[in-house]
Amino acid sequence: MHSSALLFSNNDSGQPVKFRREILTEDNLIDGLRQYIRKNTIIPNFYAELIRHQDKYADHLSELKTAINSADFNAAIFDHPDCSNYLLYLIEHKQLPFWVGMSAYTYLMTLAQFTNRQTLRAGEVKSPRNVTPTSLVNGQSLSEYGAQYLELLAKELSEFNVIFDIDRATQYILSLPLFEQHLLVVQIHYPYEDKLYSYAVDNFLETTLVANNPLLKSGQRWTFNIPSYGLIQHIFSQISAKPLQMKPVFGALSEKSRDDLHAKDQHPILLSSVNVKSNIQYVHGAQCGQVLAWLHDLGHILYGCLLSFDSREFIQADLLPILNQAMQDILKINPDTRSGLTAPLGNLIFNVNDYNLTPLDHYGDIEGNFKRSISEIIYNHSGIYCKRSADLVLTCFLPALDNFLESISGIQKKSSFVEVVQRIRNGYQNSIDWYCEKLIREGDSLTSTVLGK
Repeated sequence: MHSSALLFSNNDSGQPVKFRREILTEDNLIDGLRQYIRKNTIIPNFYAELIRHQDKYADHLSELKTAINSADFNAAIFDHPDCSNYLLYLIEHKQLPFWVGMSAYTYLMTLAQFTNRQTLRAGEVKSPRNVTPTSLVNGQSLSEYGAQYLELLAKELSEFNVIFDIDRATQYILSLPLFEQHLLVVQIHYPYEDKLYSYAVDNFLETTLVANNPLLKSGQRWTFNIPSYGLIQHIFSQISAKPLQMKPVFGALSEKSRDDLHAKDQHPILLSSVNVKSNIQYVHGAQCGQVLAWLHDLGHILYGCLLSFDSREFIQADLLPILNQAMQDILKINPDTRSGLTAPLGNLIFNVNDYNLTPLDHYGDIEGNFKRSISEIIYNHSGIYCKRSADLVLTCFLPALDNFLESISGIQKKSSFVEVVQRIRNGYQNSIDWYCEKLIREGDSLTSTVLGK
């Protein structure tokens, strides 16, 4: 996600969030679009204006529907300053299929960040580059570019032990509405004026977002692809029988809001608007703009789909509650969230909760990669350098993990992920052992009372 720290995963009652997959319907999706920007008045006021003066705006709405239905990406309506409001109105009033409308909205966001056809809010930085809508279809078959895209996608996914059926995907693409049969082919490198910003955007695009997401790859270093929502969902359905669900939303979500969605087996994919103050512009502390933030969310949804549904259930229903409870117990004794123990534990919780599998390129076994990434976090961040931290590990954290391991030892379907908890426990135990040996070398020791616990 978009923050650097996560400590808790609780609902309003203070109890751990319960995991229960809830299927998103079109009504759910429409209701959820502005769920996190309830205080916004600009968009509802615009709707009211549209309804009061329907004759004044009817031509714009009709022109936009026609442009989308005919996949006319060059239509003048896409340059109109109120185009995003017209589009949202059509989506929320069910005058366009939801996902077709969302694909058109992605196009508008791309125009806003990468071209001068749409504007950004003051303070948001453009990173100009070529954007070329490219059809996957030629007549009743795939275009040359479409065939190349699916072949590369199948090859990339095979490295993650995913068997991608090109024939099945072809038939699905041919059944999509015209607009969703297109990819947005976007230039990565562009020599515009702001060299520092351009380098940061290009580097984040190339080395992180594109390198770790097969859906974005074009086979060429200087371009990447943005698929339509319809195609994205089909690809996810081939990866997982129960894919992590995308929920497009406006605004900056709190970790609690993100956790609540995860508890329903959903993940936000953040939208931006010139009429919304809380657009996301930073990812992991780096300014990147609205399209890269959207691509970042898409990557985390992909990672969630690459994990099995049982693994996501285990993470949300079992692993995170015990980690969060350990954090709460530790903070009751030492409320300093920057201490040697709480900071790395918070980092661990954050990465586990966000299905953080990067870098994906290193491993073909997805669940093995996830477990290994957790182990690397423990290896790199579980160091204990003071008696206070050792106290907390011995009296709070290790007993909690031991109790947890004992409680789930008989649950067969979750046994494949028990080793994750065991690795966490072993990492902290090894750190304790190292610290005790260090104290002995220095003529010191932990108290026998603490060690006895």
